[in-house]
Amino acid sequence: MRCILALAGVAGAVAAAYAIGRFPAEEILTARGIALVVIPATVAVACGEGLFMRSDRQAFLALSIVCGGMIIFAAELWIAVGQETKAEKIRAIRDAGEMAYPLMLPLEFMRTASGSAKPRLTIDGKPVLPLSGISRVRTVVCNEGSGWLTYVSDDFGFHNPPGLWQRETMDIVAIGDSFALGYCVGSEENAVARIRRVFPATLNLGFAGSGPLLELAVLTEYAKRFRARTVLWFFTDTNDLLNLSAEVKIPILTRYLEEGFSQKLFGLRDRIDIELKKLADTLFAEAEVDGLLDRLFLRALRLRLGLVYHDAAPSRPPRMDSTFPVFKQVLRKARDMVGGWGGTIYLVYVPKHLLLMDNEDKENVVGRQAKILDIAGNLGIPVIDAYDSFPKERAPESFFSENRGHFNAKGYAILADAVLKAIAP
Repeated sequence: MRCILALAGVAGAVAAAYAIGRFPAEEILTARGIALVVIPATVAVACGEGLFMRSDRQAFLALSIVCGGMIIFAAELWIAVGQETKAEKIRAIRDAGEMAYPLMLPLEFMRTASGSAKPRLTIDGKPVLPLSGISRVRTVVCNEGSGWLTYVSDDFGFHNPPGLWQRETMDIVAIGDSFALGYCVGSEENAVARIRRVFPATLNLGFAGSGPLLELAVLTEYAKRFRARTVLWFFTDTNDLLNLSAEVKIPILTRYLEEGFSQKLFGLRDRIDIELKKLADTLFAEAEVDGLLDRLFLRALRLRLGLVYHDAAPSRPPRMDSTFPVFKQVLRKARDMVGGWGGTIYLVYVPKHLLLMDNEDKENVVGRQAKILDIAGNLGIPVIDAYDSFPKERAPESFFSENRGHFNAKGYAILADAVLKAIAP
């Protein structure tokens, strides 16, 4: 009995200390703070006192703790049924006989050491930064409430139907981040797939986690070979400039601003796949461990009850004004590249922040939007501002997934319609 009380006391003390480290002092006495700090601390104190009780009282207290713990963990498992983690989804697909891998973001291919970011992968002794996922495998992406997005990746690890890479030319090439890739709806419901219904020769080179420099790299390594008459550059007002502030610290990415630089990724596909599978298996093993820890720390139950941790000192988003000059360089480089083969590049403004933010925050975002559109306009790049296409009389939440991370099918349909109206002959 004393062993049970000692373990429960230590667990309560550790949980309370961890929560205190994550909460601002003024939030500890809120309902969330009481649940995550005061209750575990109370359990720790009660167990400490229980060690000095009579044996019959120790037994009663230990039995109460065991029964309470069983009830709590049963609730966690019951809620978690239908909240399958990515690792669990991958394991289920593999157990059914199909090899599956997680979608890995480009910056997961980097390691940080001594303040500098270096690619994890090397081929023939040279660092290589992949810009897409593993090719021709079942890729598990995301679930934002309406089911998992999984797809068999194309010949170069992007989200396209089979056979497109065998074409010699493309009418349209799309680049961008997760909104271009199509998080987290069915493969036929995202914006680029809807555009493909009108223009069948449409290649989606969107990839999650990409900012402007990564997208310029994709344009250089993959889009350039098709000399598409139209390039759609999906710019997300949520995080593209924030991503750029990280990308400028990666030397291999800034080299794409140089004339003629290329990693020659097109010819390295098979060798990149071998290395990516090794890395993916390592990350998958870590994710399975993380999944077990999530259950241990009652993640599903806490999310259902709204008992989530907050950082004690939330960091302010870095100022993004400093990225405007680099963004202008990136757009100029892209414009010249596409114009050089006789194509036209459009900046498609994806307005997540504009739709969701309150008035005070929206004023700041509107100012940033005006600057972005001004940069594109001064470079002679036509802009498709999708914000104007969303009905203002409807609640913006109706265009987003349950957790408001990305568009739902309705939101992607509006985005696609805005593009088609601008580019249709």
